Amino acid sequence: MAKESRFTPEQKMEIVLAGLKNEESIRELCKKHDITTKTYYDWKKAFLSGGRQGLEQKPKSNGTSAVETENKRLKELVAELSVENMVLKKNLR
Repeated sequence: MAKESRFTPEQKMEIVLAGLKNEESIRELCKKHDITTKTYYDWKKAFLSGGRQGLEQKPKSNGTSAVETENKRLKELVAELSVENMVLKKNLR
């Protein structure tokens, strides 16, 4: 059984977005929030693949259907494009 997180999905998302902004190093960000860099990168991966819902704790299933696999691929694509869009907008300012 997975350990209950002390962070809400919203808090995890804020931490991941702070890391994506590159205003401070990931190491400093992790130290500030008392998490490991592995935890940060796990959250980042979950966020990029499923957005806020990806950060919610849920039981892992053993198999996925073709529709779930395609849905995951599309969510990853949307997340990736959203991050690229955010970076481009930041660079235009």
